[in-house]
Amino acid sequence: TSSRSHMVLSIDVPPHQGPPPPPGATEAVRFGGGGSPPAAGPAAGRLTLVDCAGSEWAADSAAHCRERQREGAEINTSLHALKNCVRAFAERARSGRAARMPFRDALLTRLLADSFGDSC
Repeated sequence: TSSRSHMVLSIDVPPHQGPPPPPGATEAVRFGGGGSPPAAGPAAGRLTLVDCAGSEWAADSAAHCRERQREGAEINTSLHALKNCVRAFAERARSGRAARMPFRDALLTRLLADSFGDSC
């Protein structure tokens, strides 16, 4: 197997819950008098880190086996799909019109769909 791949790390940031309760606090004090914990809401934010594999040149991969050439083609396809999503997002922001977001073109862009403020 090849170590050439993309990596996506998403970290959900919970909403601020306030300072921790004092030691020995009762349930009523701990949860603001209601006696039960607040309902879990959506995350306050998400931090997504993406490490993309570099694009592959056909001339560089010509000496490699068929499997490595296929991996190179898949890397280029996903990078191309990501480029198209970024362009569509920029066009949407610039013009205010809905642009087609090509999330389904690659697994990488499907994973990042909610980062562009859209769902698949």
